[in-house]
Amino acid sequence: MMNRLIFMLCLALTGLSQGGNYAQAQTTTSETTRAEVGRLYPADERFGIKPAFGLNQYNDDQGTRSNRASYGLETEYNLASAIGMDFNHWFLGPQSGFLYSHLGNAGSDFFGSSQNNTGSGGANMFIIPADIKVGFSPLQWIRIGAHGGGNVIYRSIASSIKLDDTDLNWRLIPNVGADVDLSISKNVALTLRPDWTLSGSQSMFSGTAALGISLG
Repeated sequence: MMNRLIFMLCLALTGLSQGGNYAQAQTTTSETTRAEVGRLYPADERFGIKPAFGLNQYNDDQGTRSNRASYGLETEYNLASAIGMDFNHWFLGPQSGFLYSHLGNAGSDFFGSSQNNTGSGGANMFIIPADIKVGFSPLQWIRIGAHGGGNVIYRSIASSIKLDDTDLNWRLIPNVGADVDLSISKNVALTLRPDWTLSGSQSMFSGTAALGISLG
């Protein structure tokens, strides 16, 4: 009888030991998975520098609606936690960067190349956003937001884009737009950013797609 009790006690202790090891392994695996998969979720991002590609749609010096490619970087910094907001759900902070477009002559192709010379073959444009962005993450892998403020715009040939004036190379014009941030893999997040420069009948549309890439 005593031997049977000792045997049963040994079995019980062995089961408890294995159960504890299993639970510990499960906890460790779960924590590791969260750390790896959530590394670049929009809800976890505090500061971002993202290469961007897109287009600008505007009225050229011939009054035609034109499209040109744009390239650059988008930057943003989340200050939500600094002012007492829930960092895991909210984004509130400055948004900037720069976008470059080679405009070329009126009637040029998407990259600003043309065989025709209308006097604006060397026209280029830079856009520097000066915005405040507000966003919310209903789920960890997506953030939806809006931005507004002003676009600082430089045109090497001022008349190449009609923005209700023809004589200023530098202008600060109000803008407004939207932001959608999506986690598309463990280390890559995609930001879609439509933006409107508000200049009356000569308003300009800019749309970009930017990639945030984790190096850690």
